[in-house]
Amino acid sequence: MSEGVDLIDIYAEEEFNQDSEFSNADQMDLYDDVLAASSQPPENRTSSSEPPPEIRQETSPKANNKAPAILYTYSGLRNKRAAVYVGSFSWWTTDQQLIQTIRSVGVYDVVELKFAENRVNGQSKGYAEVVVASENSVHKLLELLPGKILNGEKVEVRLATRQNLSQFEAQARKRASHTAKIPRSLLLLLSKLNGLKLFSLST
Repeated sequence: MSEGVDLIDIYAEEEFNQDSEFSNADQMDLYDDVLAASSQPPENRTSSSEPPPEIRQETSPKANNKAPAILYTYSGLRNKRAAVYVGSFSWWTTDQQLIQTIRSVGVYDVVELKFAENRVNGQSKGYAEVVVASENSVHKLLELLPGKILNGEKVEVRLATRQNLSQFEAQARKRASHTAKIPRSLLLLLSKLNGLKLFSLST
């Protein structure tokens, strides 16, 4: 049956050349036009007959010799959410206690607070991810929060990266081995003092 099939070339009468339709030269001309328009001085682009305003530079008599105390550089933080890891606190620390400590350094825009929890018993691993609304708050947390005392422990703060997460995980494993050596009765007493219900403890 395939013997009698005639193929029809629908573009036979037209010279169909995609390269000429979408030439690179047209795209480059458009790019050059945009560059030329933006590189012209403002007086050439506008039809106003007013001269441009004078620009005066005033030099201050006092030179500003202050260097920044701490300079942080973040690669790609604008594309990601502004977050830090806060850690090295006890497992019975509550979210309200952590938020109070964060507010004590002047950061009030906490968006999310997520504790790392032990899968077996639901206890906190002693660190949390704190998401804030601005990069300025990240700077404040990194500069002012480290060393603050929370439930008798000095708090550590690090930018939320995979490397820092693995460091806090390693600390949590060390703490878990020490916590296993604490008698169950003492753990119950500590949880009652903080008004928490104790989840199941593995001893």
